Amino acid sequence: MKLKTLIIDGEKPSRDNLQAILVDYFDEVIVIGHAENVESGIAMITQLSPDLIFLDMEMGVSTG
Repeated sequence: MKLKTLIIDGEKPSRDNLQAILVDYFDEVIVIGHAENVESGIAMITQLSPDLIFLDMEMGVSTG
């Protein structure tokens, strides 16, 4: 079984780097989406029901 994973981070290079690490080293993880802010992250969580979320703790004026 693969863990459906969502990455929420305000910086695209950070999202891309984390996805590359996950794809290269963790066969049990599948990245199902990226979000760049809290609002879109909440919407994607609701829509996609991920098993695992990588969440940036500070995104602009919002926090994880």
